[in-house]
Amino acid sequence: HRSCKVPTFVLKSIATDDDDLDGTFAHLPTISEALKERLARLPHQQDPTHGVVLLVLTGVQGSGKSTFGQLLERWAPTRWTRICQDSIRNGRPGTRAQCLSQARAAMLGVLPASDPRGTQGVEYNPEAGSSVVVDRTNLTREQREDFVKLAQELQVECHAIHLDPQIEKCIARVKAREYHEGDFFGKSPRLASIIHSSRRSYQTLSKQEGFASIRRMSAVSVQDEEFEAAFEFACNLPVRASRGRVPDVDASTQHDIEALEASVAKRQRAGPAWSEALAHYARKPAAFTEVLRSDDLCVTVEDKYPKARYHWLIIARGDQFGTMPSPLTGLRKADIELLRHMRTAAEELVASQNMSTDQFSMGFHRLPSMRQLHMHVISLDYVSPALKTKKHWNSFTTEFFVPASTVIEILEDALPGTEARALKDLLISEDSAEMILKEEMKCCNCGATLKNMPALKSHQEQCTSQASFDPTLHSKRSPEGSAE
Repeated sequence: HRSCKVPTFVLKSIATDDDDLDGTFAHLPTISEALKERLARLPHQQDPTHGVVLLVLTGVQGSGKSTFGQLLERWAPTRWTRICQDSIRNGRPGTRAQCLSQARAAMLGVLPASDPRGTQGVEYNPEAGSSVVVDRTNLTREQREDFVKLAQELQVECHAIHLDPQIEKCIARVKAREYHEGDFFGKSPRLASIIHSSRRSYQTLSKQEGFASIRRMSAVSVQDEEFEAAFEFACNLPVRASRGRVPDVDASTQHDIEALEASVAKRQRAGPAWSEALAHYARKPAAFTEVLRSDDLCVTVEDKYPKARYHWLIIARGDQFGTMPSPLTGLRKADIELLRHMRTAAEELVASQNMSTDQFSMGFHRLPSMRQLHMHVISLDYVSPALKTKKHWNSFTTEFFVPASTVIEILEDALPGTEARALKDLLISEDSAEMILKEEMKCCNCGATLKNMPALKSHQEQCTSQASFDPTLHSKRSPEGSAE
């Protein structure tokens, strides 16, 4: 179950006795016998008075969200499904959108038989939805907003519990871990820095966001009275919920589920998700010979399919930079130093080749194909056998490419708590991205329009040899220029 193979409410239905479930949850701390007795007196799943609720947990890494959610699955007398972003993709990190899709499916009681948690062959009762506990940091109003909207759409109550132990206790928990679904464990000072950064980004929960109730808990031990009170409160939520039955599955919902099944099947056929490749470098750089250099903040590799004579990737370390739909959306003022560090690493690479930063672009794709936050460092000659398509060319020479300096400036100018809104203009839909990448190709030196790649490459050879390294000419297409 630690790798999310089967939802707990299914395990409860097929377990022959409590020993089966105790083995499944052997890694969890044990709640008190007194609490078990109180929970046993609550109405159980077969009682018609129970409802379906959505519970959003908030808190920094190490605050105890996963433990709370797993214990809720194990001991709550009604059905609960924990949605954990750290392991939602068959044991690997996923996205907020995937969390929303699976939360919707669980509450509707129609989880597909081939969902990303590997529940093949399990039959579900479509008449019985499961309450959902969302196991993510959920520190900002923007991160919580979509879950509140989902609850409103499905006409179920949405509640929140903020887990708020002392920051030192959170760091100590992370150091003491021997395992974590999102690989967030160990004694690296980088992890403590991430936790402090997360705490600074927290925006206080408010009922104005749409929550039916909000509760705060600072306890760490499951034997603490405060923990037991919060846990019993959560177990009572489905019992007390107004029985506004989850609506029947409509056409759009069914379409979402079918799309989920199709995407899962496609990923299973494709094997390991190639879009996660950079995350492997970030987590364990010492395991890869292709890593040029690394430190606590970033890793440098050569692009496997370079689009110019020189093309490197500066990859941010930290799982939080690989779990967002677009890595730029999650950047905050606390990340400015990381971006500056990445840019410094890029400048050192350029200097190692006895070249000038005026001869390079340094920045990000607005809709990257690789999930881990990474900066492209690419020479302006754009000469490479791997440069084969219009999409390749336009991804570096149009507004699809955002200079690192632009991202840093936006974050510097933004007020704390408004970074996501300030960065919004950098985000782009898949349809808009496709339109940009299908635009006519233009020489970034002279502005000439080229119809196809052979024409472009022929033109590049005829264009003034030094023009491809002239930052003044290049600025016609890319604003990066000498700013880097």
